[in-house]
Amino acid sequence: HFRNFGKGFPPLEIERVQGLCILTGAVTPNVGYVARLPTVCHPKNGRITFTVIEHSKKGDLPVRVDITGDGKLYQSSTHAALGDNKAYVAYSGITYVPRGGIKVKLAPGWRSRKTKTRRAQINRVGPLCMLSGRIYGNKWGVLGAIPEQCRPDRRIFFSANNDKHPVRVDMAGIAANETVFASNENKGHKTPWLDLSGMLWTRKGGKPIQLETHWAPLGDGYRKPVVRKVGRIVMLSGVAHPAQSGGALSREIARLPASYAPSEIQIFGTSHGRFLTRVEVHPDGSVIYEGDPSYLQSGDAHKGARWLNLDGIVYHISKRKSLKAPYNDKAKPVKKPVKIGEEHEEHEEHDEEHDEEHDEEH
Repeated sequence: HFRNFGKGFPPLEIERVQGLCILTGAVTPNVGYVARLPTVCHPKNGRITFTVIEHSKKGDLPVRVDITGDGKLYQSSTHAALGDNKAYVAYSGITYVPRGGIKVKLAPGWRSRKTKTRRAQINRVGPLCMLSGRIYGNKWGVLGAIPEQCRPDRRIFFSANNDKHPVRVDMAGIAANETVFASNENKGHKTPWLDLSGMLWTRKGGKPIQLETHWAPLGDGYRKPVVRKVGRIVMLSGVAHPAQSGGALSREIARLPASYAPSEIQIFGTSHGRFLTRVEVHPDGSVIYEGDPSYLQSGDAHKGARWLNLDGIVYHISKRKSLKAPYNDKAKPVKKPVKIGEEHEEHEEHDEEHDEEHDEEH
């Protein structure tokens, strides 16, 4: 059975804001049907798949989560042992556009299929750009191209889903005047598809984040750590790493301004090569790295790499409505749908960088 984890962590909640559906919360791990989402958050054009992080005695490991076209939320894998009462799955970071979008231009060797899964699409909502949908193939390297209006100003990357495995996907490089998204993370991944759902970014960065002692921007063409507020949506982006000066690495990466802080703890699994790293954002604005700092400082190949990615950290700062469905394999639809904004809500929210973005694009 599924239930909210509790113990100071938020319950499973959803809100549709500015055209996006955003899930948050922590749930006890299991496999099967978790809950049904409200109709306005049913993904059009088929199933979408995400990789989220599960915390248990075995560590922080990736698990697969699916949302079907009729709004059923499934957890498809777990690593936690029976009786592990400290284990939970963090749903924060699952963000998607429920409606259809523009077809993605894919590279040779990759294609979308007409199945029960969503075809690869890209959406633009104001300054926000989002990839979603599944692509099939096994020609690793360049996967496709991003249209000009969604090209990020610096190199960024995310985790795509490859069944039970996360796969790093970069948005970098210019090919025929297009920004390409690519992945060379083909080791150990036997399933010949990737689901791109959940990749959300802006063309420009945002407000620079003041990093704590011994943390520094990675550089090398990657976006520096920034935070951006688009209406009620808060996004972190960029890559940090242990500063060359050395010393004891603080788990606190940065502290966000009060107006950017969530009302409850938000837990994310961000891309760390072929792994995920757990990062928490607390109500006091602190951004906390919950892994072992020695892994970053040593560059342990088994655990990941000597950097920490902030892309994929997305939450909203309004009060959410809980999913009032029982968390078990016989869960019924929510009797009272979550109260959300209408479709035009995305045009009503104010983006702090809106004027600058508007001038550039027009």
